[in-house]
Order: sequence, then C-alpha cells, then structure tokens
Amino acid sequence: MCTHKRPFESETLVGLVKAITSESVHPIDLTIYERGMQDLIDSMLSILPSKRPTVKELMGRAILLPMIYTVFLDAGDDVVLYKVVERFY
Repeated sequence: MCTHKRPFESETLVGLVKAITSESVHPIDLTIYERGMQDLIDSMLSILPSKRPTVKELMGRAILLPMIYTVFLDAGDDVVLYKVVERFY
C-alpha cells in the first residue's frame, strides 16, 4: 500500500511462488515514511512464519501507536486505548 504496487508480481503461479520465496519487496519512499515502516513491512512479509510479528507485537510497535491511538480516538473510547497501551509499557 505504501508503494502503490503489489509486493510480489508474476505472470504465472510458479513465478509468483518464486518471487514470494526469493525476492524482496519494493522499498517504500523514506522521504514520506519513517524507516520503521519499512522494517515493519519487511517483518510482516518474512518468508518464515516464525519471524513474522504477532498482533500483540504489532500493537506494541512505536511506529503504529499513533495510528492505533487515532483509531481509538475516532471510536471515542480513549479509556480502552489507555488500558491497551499500558499492557505494552
């Protein structure tokens, strides 16, 4: 989404599998996004499932906390937000 491109592209299923298992994703524009966003994307697209972050680990990433905060504020329940954030600190 950050690059406006698919992370992996191929014209065949075999080619797509090869791209997923051997290629890196398009880098994001670091003049727009923080380096932490690229690190987050790379971790979520790891070939090894055990290397991918859990939802709890994602929720604790500093790069995502402002977005999570905004979502909770938009929902109007900042008490719930503070309880969630307290679990990570």
